[in-house]
Amino acid sequence: MKIFFSQKQYKTLLKVVETATWIAGVGTDYGAQSDDFKIFCNEAHEIAEHLKSFAKEMNASKLIDEESEEFNNMLDIVSNVMEEYENVVFYDNLIHKLIIRDCVKKYGKNYYKFSPEERMVKHLEFSKKYESAISEYGIDKIILSD
Repeated sequence: MKIFFSQKQYKTLLKVVETATWIAGVGTDYGAQSDDFKIFCNEAHEIAEHLKSFAKEMNASKLIDEESEEFNNMLDIVSNVMEEYENVVFYDNLIHKLIIRDCVKKYGKNYYKFSPEERMVKHLEFSKKYESAISEYGIDKIILSD
């Protein structure tokens, strides 16, 4: 199979693959150990190396040269994308966990017996409160008390 890319598409693909290998690396650094994750890491690395082997042909050698400004600019873009993604995921997970916690407090173990539709309705009771607070204050208003 042959796939043809413009230089712009190739450079974008390098950024996408760099993002995937970044995720794989961070997951590995923080102890991800599942077989699926390890396979993903290896495959992402292999694809990245294969893709980089075409850099000279695609006039993109500087994008894989760790000493070049273009490489560092690419890493900055990937870093910014990852930071934004991590923030969105963090807040989404935080809100989701707080909603479940409050639903279990209010409805007890019966919460787990509700249908998915019923649980969604129950979630809505709490979601607006958390979404608006997080949207306005971030984590500044989160206080742990005993």
